[in-house]
Amino acid sequence: MTATYVPLLKPLNSAKADTLRRLYSVVGSMPVVLLGAFARDLLFCHVHGIEVPRATMDIDTCVQMASWDDFNAACEQLKALGFINEEPDHPEKFIDTNGQEIDFLPVGSLSEDGKTITWPTDESPWTISGIQEAYDHALLIKIDSLHLRIIPPCAMIYLKMFSTYDRPDDRRKKDTADIHFVLEHYLDVTGKERLRTGGRDADVMELESGDLQKAVARIAGRDIAGTVCSDTAVELSKILDQETTSGSRCPISHELAGYHQGQFSRARSVLISLQAGFDEHRFMLEGDAPAEPQGIGRASGSNGVSPSKDQGV
Repeated sequence: MTATYVPLLKPLNSAKADTLRRLYSVVGSMPVVLLGAFARDLLFCHVHGIEVPRATMDIDTCVQMASWDDFNAACEQLKALGFINEEPDHPEKFIDTNGQEIDFLPVGSLSEDGKTITWPTDESPWTISGIQEAYDHALLIKIDSLHLRIIPPCAMIYLKMFSTYDRPDDRRKKDTADIHFVLEHYLDVTGKERLRTGGRDADVMELESGDLQKAVARIAGRDIAGTVCSDTAVELSKILDQETTSGSRCPISHELAGYHQGQFSRARSVLISLQAGFDEHRFMLEGDAPAEPQGIGRASGSNGVSPSKDQGV
């Protein structure tokens, strides 16, 4: 755990709080972490007071499970409390008696390769790469008697990348919007002092020629590399390589251009900076130094991160 926040700047609405209490009465003794847009809302909006572009309706919960039998047993406990599953093909989706939706997602040894799980209802795969590391580096938020683990902001970026490549047609717009939002406010929740003289990332402004937006992306890349394990890093590197070199098969770069006045080259340059931070920190941990990436469309200029509260995680 790296932080505890008490109290929240913005209280959680009563429906979500009630559902969390009921949910945790079933899973509270298990390894559980909150992720997705709900984790984003908790950290950015409720802890730091930063307005989010769209409030999420559901609560995404990842729970460590040893087997599908364990998952099914937990689902039955939720049903006994009044949670309803209206979609038999999606056993992870529940609605509480108050109308609050939850996604109850299993991870752990029910995955045969440690990278994906296969839903028994329709044999569809779901990527779980990076979730264990997100759990290991989770932030702790206390709401009344509940101690909630939420994924760190760097995991909000890389898990959205995996999600986009899982289901690009369904996820690319929403996931890229979240990636952009997290990058835009990244220093507001991880600490602006990182850029200052003597800060742990004081070198990035010079490396990025004074471009604050790209400097923030580079810092996020370093944080990601310091979080994920080697297997996850390999999988993520494949995505970053495709996003920074492919002419057409780069869904995140194309969607991200919409947040940079339609400039694909600018959007790609931000991801190139993120990749640079990821590679330099990854290879530093492994004992080698990477070459400075050249990529397509490395842009100069300055697009700063929107200022907010100068708070650290």
